[in-house]
Amino acid sequence: MPDGSTQSETLIPDPLFEAFLEGMGMGNGILDGKVCTDNINQFFRFDCIDFNINDATGIGDMIVKPMRVLKFSDNNLSSINLSQNVDLESLQITRNNLTSLDISNNTLLSNVQLFSNNLTTLDTSNNTALLVLNVVSNNSFNSLNLTNNINLTHLSISDCNFTTLDVSMCTNLVRLFAHDNNNLATLNLGSNINLSVLMGGTNPGRNGNSNFRIENAKSNLNIKVGTSARVTQATTLLNNLLTDGTAPLGAFTGYTITV
Repeated sequence: MPDGSTQSETLIPDPLFEAFLEGMGMGNGILDGKVCTDNINQFFRFDCIDFNINDATGIGDMIVKPMRVLKFSDNNLSSINLSQNVDLESLQITRNNLTSLDISNNTLLSNVQLFSNNLTTLDTSNNTALLVLNVVSNNSFNSLNLTNNINLTHLSISDCNFTTLDVSMCTNLVRLFAHDNNNLATLNLGSNINLSVLMGGTNPGRNGNSNFRIENAKSNLNIKVGTSARVTQATTLLNNLLTDGTAPLGAFTGYTITV
């Protein structure tokens, strides 16, 4: 900070985070637990990946030049306060140790990537702009209320602990990865999701499909599709493609399709 400057300062208690900021030219020239706030408000996008950071305190001051994209993957965060970062549109905090996350103030978010953490649930009720949500490999994650997420197109909840999943309100859904939820007993697709798009890829329920994966669900998984006509359609789509001669990646037998 220049002599005589009256620039405000931001506290950075994590020394590794401060060292990262200094290395990126965002510090104040010394390692003293703080940086010049102006220096961390230079970019619309902020990437901090694989630096063993435990504490992201200071991120909330990155608001003067609105931060649209935040990537904080491969660190050691158990929590992060994003309440001040209201301009975020894309968030990636993967392979950390998050046990909870509040994104209620981040109403512009359209892309949220949180795979490989320790989350159990996530409140997305304020995130009506959400298009893509990925919470794969949060092993205790067991519930999502998607009532307000009607614009969602891509949902990935594989390798979690769901027993039921209701995506009936997500009428624009084109990709659903829900495999390796061994206790998943009910999947509600509702009356309006385009089944031909969702189930029409290669090998639904198998490793090769790009749209729909549900292998290793509970053996008596009930898939609800809303109407009798859609039961027939879904049965045809799944039967044709689940019996195409490709060996299943995991057990997927005895499922039922109902209204």
